[in-house]
Amino acid sequence: MRNINSLEEIKEAMIKSCLTSRPQYSKPYLYSDKIQCDSDKEGFYKFFKYVIRVSKKISEGELFLKIELPDPVDNKIQWYYFHDHVYKHPRLTIIVKKYSDSIYFEVMPF
Repeated sequence: MRNINSLEEIKEAMIKSCLTSRPQYSKPYLYSDKIQCDSDKEGFYKFFKYVIRVSKKISEGELFLKIELPDPVDNKIQWYYFHDHVYKHPRLTIIVKKYSDSIYFEVMPF
């Protein structure tokens, strides 16, 4: 397994996967002890690939990222909204919770 240097590196790989519709960019990081998810990691990756494939089909052009803090007091939780330039609603949403030594990802269904 590859040595993971930082949580920022993991987040950047996840963002790159979503913006480029290439989930394989984040796969080398998935099995790190620093990543948490609700399901087993292989199940998470399969669902992540599916959601990226569908978001690419329903989007017009390239995606861009908009990050929101749902709770202004707790900045550990961020919502990553990936939008295209046509539709009002996000084409893909990921909830990110950053802790001191790990990061949690949850992909929201459509």
